[in-house]
Amino acid sequence: MAGEIFYTQVDLNLQAEIIERAKAGFISRTTGSLDFMLGKIANIQLIAYKNQQHKELDNAEDIIGILGGNSSVNISNTRNFSGNISPANMPGAYLNPNFKYIRKQSGGESKEPASEPKTYNDHTILPYITGADVSLNDGTNGTTNTATVSIVVPNPVRDLDYIESTFMRPGRAITFKLEHPDSAVISRKELTVVPNALKSELPKTSANTNKKLNSAIYDMLVVSFSMSYEQNGSVTVTLHLRGTSGVYTDVSAIITQGTGSVDAKPLLTPLYKSLHEDIQTLAQPKQGADQTKTVYGNIKASDVTDKINPQDDKWWLKIFKENTQETYCTLGFLIEYINKNILQSKQSSLTPNAIIKFNPQSSRSKVIPGIVSGYPQNVILDMNDSYGDKTYLPPISELNNKRFHNFNIDLTDEEKKSGLTADTIGFPSMIWINTSILQQLTTSNVKDVIKHVAKEVAEASGGMIMLKLVANPADLNELILYDARYINVGAVTPFMIPMSNLSPSGSVVKEFSIEAKLPPSSQALMYAINNSDVISEENTAPFINYLYNNFQVYRTVNESEKDNKIGPVFQITDEFKSDTASDQGSKLKEDYEASYKKYDDELTTVKQQFINSPLDPQLRSKLLIALKKKVQYPTSNIQQSNLLNAPTYPHEVTITIDGINGFRYGDVVEFPVLPARYRSQTTFSIFGINHTVNLSGIWNTTLRCQMRPDFNKK
Repeated sequence: MAGEIFYTQVDLNLQAEIIERAKAGFISRTTGSLDFMLGKIANIQLIAYKNQQHKELDNAEDIIGILGGNSSVNISNTRNFSGNISPANMPGAYLNPNFKYIRKQSGGESKEPASEPKTYNDHTILPYITGADVSLNDGTNGTTNTATVSIVVPNPVRDLDYIESTFMRPGRAITFKLEHPDSAVISRKELTVVPNALKSELPKTSANTNKKLNSAIYDMLVVSFSMSYEQNGSVTVTLHLRGTSGVYTDVSAIITQGTGSVDAKPLLTPLYKSLHEDIQTLAQPKQGADQTKTVYGNIKASDVTDKINPQDDKWWLKIFKENTQETYCTLGFLIEYINKNILQSKQSSLTPNAIIKFNPQSSRSKVIPGIVSGYPQNVILDMNDSYGDKTYLPPISELNNKRFHNFNIDLTDEEKKSGLTADTIGFPSMIWINTSILQQLTTSNVKDVIKHVAKEVAEASGGMIMLKLVANPADLNELILYDARYINVGAVTPFMIPMSNLSPSGSVVKEFSIEAKLPPSSQALMYAINNSDVISEENTAPFINYLYNNFQVYRTVNESEKDNKIGPVFQITDEFKSDTASDQGSKLKEDYEASYKKYDDELTTVKQQFINSPLDPQLRSKLLIALKKKVQYPTSNIQQSNLLNAPTYPHEVTITIDGINGFRYGDVVEFPVLPARYRSQTTFSIFGINHTVNLSGIWNTTLRCQMRPDFNKK
């Protein structure tokens, strides 16, 4: 899984289907093309489950209600009826005055008074879905998959009780299905099977096993709803759904512990206190350990006791600081602790086997040479981090294979093809944190705890490591704590989206837009470029600088006459001058190399000053600034720095196409309509997917894409 989230290949069968759709109506007149164009009417279905839990593969015994779907029989299941056995939403049912409904409650069939008829038919149809909006995001901006569904209840007297008790319940487990008919898949193919390196502990449902291109299925929970009465007497219900992975991290980070007595109330313990106490019990100093050994800055270290379980990634460490014991643990241990003591202990009210994946196999980082922790009192990147001729902690032989980098684990084939080595890959689950940083967050939820820890790691590493909670693209019910800056470029070939007459196969794009959203630092860059020959490095982003100035298009216009002498003709010739031919581009490369040397020397000097007095806040501040500059200029070569930094450029493309399943955030795409500057050096990664369906059954898929370097173009 490592490296397969933010820079991935578009599924090959999905590519084939997109190309076939582009040909339909343009150069293809096959039966499949006509079926696609004439029959692509979408249906929505909601499946509600008992006990607020999604069941494996839609077990019928666990379903309490179905609304919508691609057949009228499914629609009829929203009510129990007797008499005429035709589907309840067919004219033969609701137009038939003898059609009877029997209400059923949790206690069984209701007993109607003999004087009252059992017919509840007033010739109005059953509730139906009028539209839906589903959004999928990469999670780095704090959001996850969400959906909004609109339902009309024509006869609220008859049906509102049922809809309320079945769907309008916060916490209700819902499977959301959005489908085209099978004829909408021209290629008749399904998504290829993508091997998942992580063994999911979640049940296999129709959502996480779906490979159909014409069907988007998501397991979600109802988080809220709204209801309004219309002038015609009907009721409009709006359900707000959220993916289960986005819900189970919202729970309070309070540990529920038993008291040993059946009658006693459980104890509620803040995460910090419970974690701290458990580590004290687990990590006892070894017999005869020398606890007076001086490290640097009057910090003393005890010997280390590590209880190792390679699969769970658990190690503990205790350090003595000025006679006060400081307790450290790895990030891997912290996340495992949260999984077992919070998420899984509260699974009855959330989702079964809720878990956050975070281990050396799933989450990796790229190591920039020379980077050390800028705040080792809180975060230790590596036990043997070098601050010049000293290390913050003494070398510990027992931890040689339990480090942030040079960890004893095999690289994937894709990582090896990318040129990555053991020296350039780190494992963030091996980072050590001081448990005291959690003390101020005793009442926060799990998501806030992880955000706080990730912020501490990002600050201490100068921004080299940016941990984010993201959904697993192979299973949106599963969360991964992932370094957003880690990209395994592999052999990814960007997929060129067919667009208008610029593509020989036609177009699939209904709407297209590109927007440059320059942050303040880049706006300062634009000002510097346009108003001065000297570009201030303090106010510029080097990659934006390089992107805009590494080549220029020169246009030459020649006038000639046609053979018939009617008049002049202008012949236009474009000449592209790249950075090797552009004086400005060469100067930018020279400036970049000079900046790299400057900031590399500054970091070396500051590290040597810091280690002699690591508790000095001014030296700490200088070190953190130097680390950030080093991360900005990691190597002397700007193209190589692109590979380490994986920057995103402030350009966003939005396209809308006919509804289809299979795109994932991180998929790499290109657009032929863009200027050559972008196509020659950059590509686009999908970071947002939106599905919408209207009352007419038109399903549109909108992709939001972020520009970044094309790592395979040297």
